[in-house]
Amino acid sequence: MALSSLLRISSRMGPTAARRSRRAASTAASTHVPQRKLDSVLIANRGEIALRVGRTASQHGIKVTTLYTDPDRYAQHALSSPFAFNLGSVSAYLDGDRIIEIAKREGCQAIHPGYGFLSENSEFARKCTEAGLVFIGPPWKAIEDMGDKSQSKKIMTAAGVPCVPGYHGSNQDVNFLEAEADKIKYPVLIKAVKGGGGKGMRIARSKAEFQAQLQSAKSEAMNSFGDDHVLVEKYITTPRHIEVQIFADKYGNCVALGERDCSIQRRHQKILEESPAPHLPDATRKDIWAKARAAALAVGYEGAGTVEFIFDNDTGEFFFMEMNTRLQVEHPVTEMVTGQDLVHWQIKVAEGAPLPLTQDQVEAEMAHRGHAIEARIYAENPDQGFIPDSGRLLHVRTPPTSEDVRIDAGFVAGDDVSAHYDPMIAKLIVRGATREEAIRKLAAALEEYEVAGPITNIEFIKAVCRSPDFIKGEVETGYIEKHRDELFVKDPIEDEVLAQVALACLHHNSESAIGKQANFEGSAVGFSPSYQVREMTLAEMTPARKDGTKFNVRVKQTGNNVFDIEVGSRIFEQVTSHSDPASRVVTSFFPHTRLDTTVIQDGDSVVAFQRGNQYRLTIPRAKWMEKALGMKDVTNSVLAPMPCKVLRVEVKAGDVVEKDQPLVVIESMKMETVIRSPQKGTISKVVHQKGAAKAFSQRSHPAPFAAPLRCSASNTFFRPLSYTIPRSTGGKKDPEESEVEGRFARTDESVVIEYPNDADMPRTPIVQGRGGMHFKRTLAQFSLENKVSLVTGGARGLGLVMSQALVASGSDLAIVDLNREEAEDQAQKLVEQFKKENPGLEQMPNVTAHYADVANPDSVNTAIAEVISKHGRIDHLVTSAGFTENFDAISYPYDRMQKLWGVNVDGTYLFAVGVAKHLMERKAPGSMVLIGSMSGAIVNVPQPQAPYNAAKAAVRHLAASLAVEWAPHGIRVNCISPEYMLTALTRKILDERPDLRDKWTSLIPVGKMGTPEDLMGAVTFLLSDASKYITGADLRVDGGYTLT
Repeated sequence: MALSSLLRISSRMGPTAARRSRRAASTAASTHVPQRKLDSVLIANRGEIALRVGRTASQHGIKVTTLYTDPDRYAQHALSSPFAFNLGSVSAYLDGDRIIEIAKREGCQAIHPGYGFLSENSEFARKCTEAGLVFIGPPWKAIEDMGDKSQSKKIMTAAGVPCVPGYHGSNQDVNFLEAEADKIKYPVLIKAVKGGGGKGMRIARSKAEFQAQLQSAKSEAMNSFGDDHVLVEKYITTPRHIEVQIFADKYGNCVALGERDCSIQRRHQKILEESPAPHLPDATRKDIWAKARAAALAVGYEGAGTVEFIFDNDTGEFFFMEMNTRLQVEHPVTEMVTGQDLVHWQIKVAEGAPLPLTQDQVEAEMAHRGHAIEARIYAENPDQGFIPDSGRLLHVRTPPTSEDVRIDAGFVAGDDVSAHYDPMIAKLIVRGATREEAIRKLAAALEEYEVAGPITNIEFIKAVCRSPDFIKGEVETGYIEKHRDELFVKDPIEDEVLAQVALACLHHNSESAIGKQANFEGSAVGFSPSYQVREMTLAEMTPARKDGTKFNVRVKQTGNNVFDIEVGSRIFEQVTSHSDPASRVVTSFFPHTRLDTTVIQDGDSVVAFQRGNQYRLTIPRAKWMEKALGMKDVTNSVLAPMPCKVLRVEVKAGDVVEKDQPLVVIESMKMETVIRSPQKGTISKVVHQKGAAKAFSQRSHPAPFAAPLRCSASNTFFRPLSYTIPRSTGGKKDPEESEVEGRFARTDESVVIEYPNDADMPRTPIVQGRGGMHFKRTLAQFSLENKVSLVTGGARGLGLVMSQALVASGSDLAIVDLNREEAEDQAQKLVEQFKKENPGLEQMPNVTAHYADVANPDSVNTAIAEVISKHGRIDHLVTSAGFTENFDAISYPYDRMQKLWGVNVDGTYLFAVGVAKHLMERKAPGSMVLIGSMSGAIVNVPQPQAPYNAAKAAVRHLAASLAVEWAPHGIRVNCISPEYMLTALTRKILDERPDLRDKWTSLIPVGKMGTPEDLMGAVTFLLSDASKYITGADLRVDGGYTLT
């Protein structure tokens, strides 16, 4: 029966005397039932639950207002309503007063708290009521009573609901609690009095570890709920987590909408929930429903709630754990087996309507709706103890939905999973006529669920669905640990998958620059017209390859879309392969089968999906900087596996530690994680102390606790230092006038410039004289390590100077020139020179040579594609050439460049657009330096002045145009050109677009520019992150930075 019809059915109310009796026994009573039709609601939450509540409200004509914080400004829930308001900082979802203020100001009648955040905050519920707002949830007194686990146990005991033996009192003395634990007998469960979600919960299995676990539980409880009070209970060793969904109205009616088994958990948090609970005797099922209804009535409950019980598999007994006074994450499981919309029920109860169904009617609905299972899709790494992950969702493909397959998601492809909040991406809910059918449907849907970006638990859930004991329904909360060997087995990667990945990487990398669909035909995908052999190395990013096994793949194109592929010793001949750039699917016809493989590449990381399996791979890159940086020691460092805050450091330098001994306690997403020693050894250094925040940039290169490893000048050719650009009046007396002339984008006065001593300067034959001193100072501070730079005209004159600077600054390099032979010769010389100056390094910078005719757009595109296929990506562009012989710089319409694509135009523009398209495709930041012709001052070649003045003007206007267009994409476009013209242009742009003050840097060499090293230092500075610190300023490059 449809919900709209059911809502018209009058609820069967019990006798008045019975209702009065129940209310008399309640701790909160409702003597007046207001009837109020809601037409507007504010959702005080984020993510999928905000979207879920918003959908139901909108379907019933209720205006929806949403909230978001700074990290969530582009989140789906923020975009779902035209009435969305920014709360500000990360923690603002907990700012109840501000939320109530917005609700009142915007004329909202009600607030729906969702789950988490303020949903179980009795003070917030009370303030909503006092402000005249309808709180869509239970009365605040019921939240208070059930939110205090000690108080709730007393109420439950009085109501005849069985409770786990333990201490639920107010004495929080640590020695007293330990004595109570001794009485209860180990193992014991330490649990926060307030809150839920597995936070503030620890198991002490012996007296020896009680105090450490108590401290962790209290710390996590205080951080999550603002209250460190805990209770201590007997820990049942083979428990199941069974909970009952109840619903109550304002008339004393309460129904149980079935139970859910939530026993498959990690870190005390659920990942699989199902209804009905398997192998639960009918008599026990009815008894547990009755106890749940009694628990709700004992506190005068209204609305949706979940009464959680712990079920002892050994004895068949069940005990009350806690009541969640809100809508649960797993409520869709109940909706699937009852056919009801629980959010709509919440709204109707809040309006004062009676429950739409009686207990008998609920059970009649459930009798023919079968079995439902929900899988929570989390951004987390099961192989690393299920630690949360974060980052951009590069690719999301979901299974088709139907009446029996439902997806509640808070993210879409392109969204960022923030490290600040819970890492749940979506919920996948399926229904079958039987439990076995539901499991099969879940497994099938998971095989079609693809997520690339953050690591997810999808593969792990697949393993659970294949587990024989799970299929038989033999579940318990310790299931994952008990079946660890079975659940964490990784199948070896097949050679066909490696072949597909190699083809896709060579194809997609090139295509991102070409910007159009291309077959595997000649140079269009990075293969030359002569079809030379291409090689690449892949490594599997799973614990199954602990020996560091790498796979070498050789690909030779033998015809259009036809390849011979060699994977190790295995050869696949005459493989026909096509690629769809929109879906990123490579379809190949091997001799014995056809394979469709989705391949997503993000820098060095590759994720492949094939026939329901996911493979995580990496493309090992040359780490020629490791020895110079001292990073050889990183293998002995303890790594932070995620963005985190250091809560406690348990060791100090000089301590001898054993394997698995706790070293550091970190916090991420409000969850504490203990980092343990991987081996026996001695602590040599502890850098990060309590309270330190630790970033995490690359999953394949975690940030070490004992790093960054600061090296002495004797074993490195540059040293990273803190910096900012000091303000100066440039000799002027009026500082205000200087502020107009040049302005800071950021003014962090706590950071100052530090020039290294001359003895500590890097060694390189490039740097000589006064200009060389400036370049050494720049190099000593700003590194382009692990970046890939492309230099046009890089084999001669000014371009060669740029190439030398970029290699010396740590960048891999692609030299693009009209003369390929000369470019190859210079590339070899640069590597030899670097090897000579840095003896002993095992790997050298990757320097490649490429051909391009800047007068031919196709040639430029092919060069960019070739660079990407060789290096994997491009991060920076430096253009020092690019004017065709007949280029009319003065009349060139840069404001209408998009109309000129494919025309014989300025190569600087073509290269800039091609690289920018690649950066936008990767959704990666990058920077460019466009060098307006420096005339004879640099290359000492006499040239006519007028054409080059025109060229300089054209490049300046080009840089300005592109800087404005691409700043929102995180791409910085900088320009180097002498004289005053750029100053006036910069000032004009910033007057019109003040938002660009922290997005565009322009550099004007002022004073002498007589040596190439001055320009080398300037380019290194502008490409590095240092350029974010100035905007629209003249910048001296003849010996030091001066803002004028």
